[in-house]
Amino acid sequence: MLTLRWTDVDVMHRKLTVAPAYTKSGASRTVSLNSVVLAAVSQLPKCSEFVFAKPNGKPYHAIRGFCAACQRADVIGVTPPSALRHTFTTR
Repeated sequence: MLTLRWTDVDVMHRKLTVAPAYTKSGASRTVSLNSVVLAAVSQLPKCSEFVFAKPNGKPYHAIRGFCAACQRADVIGVTPPSALRHTFTTR
């Protein structure tokens, strides 16, 4: 999700393509977008090739808040990729 590019988002067909490098199976995947997601994506600034970009246009690469939340919740051995992969493709 953090390296999602605008070229992977097809608003007209309400689809998002997840590149093979970022799927568990190694094959690209297409995910349908609902109206809530489409509305949220439409409001994001397109200041970079990345959908979720820092003010300098570069993608985020670390999730400090995620790790801190896991620590506060006493959740051990969870990594962002494993925990968020399912949520990203289903929500």
